[in-house]
Amino acid sequence: MNEVADSVPRLAQSLRHPPRAARQLLSPKRSQSKPLRRSQTPSPASKSPFLPSIPQLILTKRTQFDPAHCSGGSPFREHSAPSSYHLRSMEDSSPHGLAALAGPAIPQVPVAPPPLLSPPLPSSPPPPPPNYKLYDSNSIILATFLGSPLAGGWLMALNYRRLGQRGTFRTCIIFSVLGTIALFAVAALLPNKIPGAPIAIASIFAMGAIAKLQSSELDEHTRVRGGQIASRWKAAGVGLTSMIFILAVVFGWALLSSPLTSSKLTFNGVEEIYYRDDATKADAQKLGEWLQKSGFFSGNKPKTVLLSKTANVTVVSFVVSESAANTPATIDAFRKFGQQMEAAGFDQPVIVRLVDDQLKLLREIK
Repeated sequence: MNEVADSVPRLAQSLRHPPRAARQLLSPKRSQSKPLRRSQTPSPASKSPFLPSIPQLILTKRTQFDPAHCSGGSPFREHSAPSSYHLRSMEDSSPHGLAALAGPAIPQVPVAPPPLLSPPLPSSPPPPPPNYKLYDSNSIILATFLGSPLAGGWLMALNYRRLGQRGTFRTCIIFSVLGTIALFAVAALLPNKIPGAPIAIASIFAMGAIAKLQSSELDEHTRVRGGQIASRWKAAGVGLTSMIFILAVVFGWALLSSPLTSSKLTFNGVEEIYYRDDATKADAQKLGEWLQKSGFFSGNKPKTVLLSKTANVTVVSFVVSESAANTPATIDAFRKFGQQMEAAGFDQPVIVRLVDDQLKLLREIK
């Protein structure tokens, strides 16, 4: 106990004035030892991109002091291990560096390669263009101008048939025929003072508007499927053919319905009497003989008379000029002819008509 009590004052004094050896131990100088050789094998930490390359302080040698063992005349007991400090790099592979504190490197998980995509299937070739041609609206207008709506309607009907629309094909033909008949009927009923050209022009514009109904089919045929447009020369040929057909029908009807196609009798070589309906050859012969007696058939120049009988009515038509039909003297002369024929035994009443060379009625005398 006395020794412990005596050592306390010495320990306090030594702490206030430590010996030189102790001061050197407390203030160690920078170690002059050579840095450790780097390992040839890089550490996992050196490969990691997440740890910065900063110097780290590694304690390679140390000195410990144990105050509990300070007793008697040796206030400090020095351990044999000297101490030294050394700065190391983060790339140091020593197990004492901070790289060791970062723990083992995260193992690289193998990434599966992307699946191999199957090669793309070869694209199928585009379908071939259709082997038929369609008529556009300009061709339909041209055919209508040359051959009436019948020609334009026929071209539209051909388009529908080539597109496989059989029902629309028949409907288009029916409406084309009916429209053409209505057009000629209206033209025939118009008075002579009204020309028929405006009606023909109106029919051309109307047919052009109707042809627009096939615009969607034409666009699909040309732009989508790569089809072609029919030649306008063919459209003009269809129009001319339609015109010839219509003229043949009109002239045929006119010839069949004309009195000049009926039976006739010739007098004096240049004078003719045509008879039709209920009139007989005997009636025509009786009328010719009476005209010769009256002096109308003189044989000087050609003259034409038409005889018709219907429902006990006798109609006698004389072909004259338009100026003669409006002359009062001529009108009075032919009125007397009618009265004389009634007195000669012809069926009453007798109606006298004055017509032109086209058998158009100019005046009727009763």
